[in-house]
Amino acid sequence: MKVKIQNRKEIAKGTLQVTFDSSVEEVRFKAGQFCRVTLINPPYSDERGNKRFLGFTTSPSQKNTFSVTTRLGVSAFKKSLAELPIGTEVEIGEIDGRLILPDDKSKPIVFVAGGIGISPIMGLLRFCHEQSWPYNMTLIYSNTDHEWAPFLEELEGFTKETQNFKLIATMTQDPNWQGEKRRINGQFIKEYFPKPEENIYFIAGTPRFVPVVFKEIKDTGVPILNLRMEIFTGY
Repeated sequence: MKVKIQNRKEIAKGTLQVTFDSSVEEVRFKAGQFCRVTLINPPYSDERGNKRFLGFTTSPSQKNTFSVTTRLGVSAFKKSLAELPIGTEVEIGEIDGRLILPDDKSKPIVFVAGGIGISPIMGLLRFCHEQSWPYNMTLIYSNTDHEWAPFLEELEGFTKETQNFKLIATMTQDPNWQGEKRRINGQFIKEYFPKPEENIYFIAGTPRFVPVVFKEIKDTGVPILNLRMEIFTGY
């Protein structure tokens, strides 16, 4: 299906949000999923091609538009996406994703996002915000610097609105950050969750981030059925 670029903006340092107009052809997805975006006749090309999987950052209940985010970079795809004129058509293909909310609302959910891994998780959180937070949720959000952390202000706002959502933001290389600065490991998890096996964990981020965090959490005694992950390669 084809949609048009409606607008785009840099929402954090190095992070581009692109909003598409889907009023002509509806794009259906679940909160937490991602889609394959294909650029049609892009101005730049390279061996990595003109397709990428990008996470939906908007709630599926939003009609006629949806947004995705990506890190800015030097690849032909990213340069093209940042420069294509507003109104340009792109193709939305495969929609998939493992970070789907469970039917059981009694189990606490812990999201662990590394950098741009926040994209599909943001769609989940916005959806739950609309639904008055039917789940008890915590987000562990890791970035090198708070200026590189998209949606941080909105996430901080969520914590003020409800007791069902908690944000643990860690900025590992930010000298001006007054909060948590540690990398996420088993000890980190056990300090914040004394009974880690009681939670469901959704982990999203880069190939360098996700497998390490997955193993650290699993090694605290969390059953593998309580662990779900999404690795963003070539984003």
